[in-house]
Amino acid sequence: MTTEKELFELCSRVVARLMARHDWQLLEKDEFVRVVFERARRGEAQTESDLTKIATNEYCQALHRACSAKSSAQQRDREQAYDELARYLYNSARHWWPGPAQIAEEITQAALVDIYQELMNDACRKPGAFLAFCQGRLRGVRTRIVRAQKLGDQEALSWEQITSSTQDNSTVMAREPRLSGGPPISLEEEVERRLLVAELWTELEWKIQKHPRAKLQLQAIFLKHGLCYDNQDIVRILDVASPGAVSTLIYRGKDKLANNQRFEELCTLLLSE
Repeated sequence: MTTEKELFELCSRVVARLMARHDWQLLEKDEFVRVVFERARRGEAQTESDLTKIATNEYCQALHRACSAKSSAQQRDREQAYDELARYLYNSARHWWPGPAQIAEEITQAALVDIYQELMNDACRKPGAFLAFCQGRLRGVRTRIVRAQKLGDQEALSWEQITSSTQDNSTVMAREPRLSGGPPISLEEEVERRLLVAELWTELEWKIQKHPRAKLQLQAIFLKHGLCYDNQDIVRILDVASPGAVSTLIYRGKDKLANNQRFEELCTLLLSE
């Protein structure tokens, strides 16, 4: 059985490794170790893997607090947090897009703008998963760029085209970069992906049936966070008044998904890289 001394030393090693790897400086090391150790003592973790998850969760919360800060007294922490976040996202963008560094920089800056705007609307509901939230926005920017390159002057799919293609998923798979991007996949992976597509649409239709008055809200959430369309595209696809109206739809629609994680899980399984 691990003694408290051994557990504290393991916490110290985990924190030191993460801080060195990501150049995290927002939290003081001693305080960071103490918080992780206290959570571990309460029985949340004993293994190095579990401690790494706890430490990442704690740092995500600190980043979220600092990036969301509005007072001038917190300006230094906010600037530090955004500097660290920019570096983290840029490294991810370079991994995804090994071409010219300028493209990775543009993707990163556009993602930071999206993240800032979403934080102003309190869009991140899980501060402990803030980096995953930011990665999702980075993927969204990249997807919009790939979509624009792939479709050229063609208009994006209408909602009717998207829903009518669910019987033959190849249409969506071929047109949507986030569903079709990446290296060729095996037959087994293709079958699994098609099954996930079918389940995703079934879940979406079920939620719309359950909340018919929230149809536009659920459609907007799927287009925004599932297929990574920007608000201007969603205005055209759903025929709503303005980009601001899209933001309102998404904000209200999230309450319909708050107590059921299956839709989010399907999006993650199907649409993540």
